[in-house]
Amino acid sequence: MLVLLGLATGGGLVFVALWGRLNARHWRDWETLLNTNDQALLTRMSGQIDGNLAMADYAYTRAEQQRAVGSVDEAISLLELGYGMIERAAPDLLRLIAGMAVFSRMVSAMVPVAPLRPRDFKVAQLSSLAALNQILHRFLVTAGERFRLRLYVIGQGVGMVLRFLAGTTRRIRETRSADDRDWNDVAVLRDDFRTLTDESLASFRACLASLAVQARRLPAAPPAETATR
Repeated sequence: MLVLLGLATGGGLVFVALWGRLNARHWRDWETLLNTNDQALLTRMSGQIDGNLAMADYAYTRAEQQRAVGSVDEAISLLELGYGMIERAAPDLLRLIAGMAVFSRMVSAMVPVAPLRPRDFKVAQLSSLAALNQILHRFLVTAGERFRLRLYVIGQGVGMVLRFLAGTTRRIRETRSADDRDWNDVAVLRDDFRTLTDESLASFRACLASLAVQARRLPAAPPAETATR
């Protein structure tokens, strides 16, 4: 039994590795379909989300600096400001995810996307969620179903990070903690939120490419009829 389990696990890892390479090769082909407008939209959306995260990073960096010099009250104020910026970015991210789920049902062919990777996350619960994504990914048939599963997992991850980050921030504020462990938890959650953001934008690229394929497959509009006099 142990031997069979080991073979099954090893086979699963090989499958995931090969699938990742295959998807990467396919994505390089599909990405060429993005036109100038698609690229501009992707850049604009990335800038909108990254802007809030950049402000959050600045606040968190300043908070760490104040903690290092013993200014706990100032550090906590900056910590709460950083959380507020992430909380502000989350709705935009969730709206983007919801919109992609809708558009994915309107195209006849979706770009094949890989599931999330557990090793990309530092929080154990998020890593487990990514592992579940990999397992369920294999049981789904169409690329559209796999794409929507990926979006669902990312959305659940965003909600999880917000809850954990809110709880940790509240605990630090209430106890006026300057303990490394509490502040390290904040740093880990911030890193995982950034990973979820990057995965969301990667999904957005795939969605745009799929819509581009759909547009190319649509029949050309008939020429306008010449008005008779």
